[in-house]
Amino acid sequence: MDGTRFDAWTKALAGNRPRRGALRLLAGGALGAALGLPARRAAADHGCRHPGVICSRDGQCCSGDCRTTCRCTRAGQCPQPAATEPCRKAVCTSTGKCALRNKTDGVSCGDGGTCQDGGCVPCVPDCAGKACGAGDGCGGACQRGSCTEGRTCGGGGTPGVCGACASATAVPFCGREPTSPTCGRDQYGNACQCVRTTGGGVVCTQGGACYPSGPICQTDADCSEAKGHPAGSKCVDVTGCVDCGGGKMCAQPCA
Repeated sequence: MDGTRFDAWTKALAGNRPRRGALRLLAGGALGAALGLPARRAAADHGCRHPGVICSRDGQCCSGDCRTTCRCTRAGQCPQPAATEPCRKAVCTSTGKCALRNKTDGVSCGDGGTCQDGGCVPCVPDCAGKACGAGDGCGGACQRGSCTEGRTCGGGGTPGVCGACASATAVPFCGREPTSPTCGRDQYGNACQCVRTTGGGVVCTQGGACYPSGPICQTDADCSEAKGHPAGSKCVDVTGCVDCGGGKMCAQPCA
């Protein structure tokens, strides 16, 4: 297009506007066409105001609802509680305001815990009177509990599974860390270990039960229930065990 025809075209488009103004008009129209409607919408959405912020018209609010301040229309538009408050939740009230409320009591809050009055109460495992491997009430398995005779919870080396000792030492570990294969834990959480009895058998016992004044025995028969000992108690040689004073004593089974 030559200069004469271009001047005529711009005059027709811009009326009495000078040529420079007409060029700006053309440039603006071309840019607007290039941006299109989606870009204009994105520009309008950018920087929208959240619930609680002062506004003068609906279009300023992310929710599209302005009543002097922006109102929420759903909970997702509200600030969420911190990760340290797993039992709290954001809500949008009937008046369009954001608020934090307690979650329903009993709702899970992670690691087996449950919500109570807005706080997360840790789960306490309960294995009293339960069999080995039964559910502990916290999503885990009981690491101690009843087994058939001759077997203990974890006795085979697998926690929460009934098994029998595969090997034994000559004396208990007297409350110290065991040096032989462990066979579960007692009611206090102490590790138990496999120990050879004076009768040639094996008993899974906790060394902490070894006291200087412990009952003296010669055979397993001396550790029977009839003589007042817990079921499954066996006679073990504690010679060399400083805490037990030497000799033999009845060792009760780890349960």
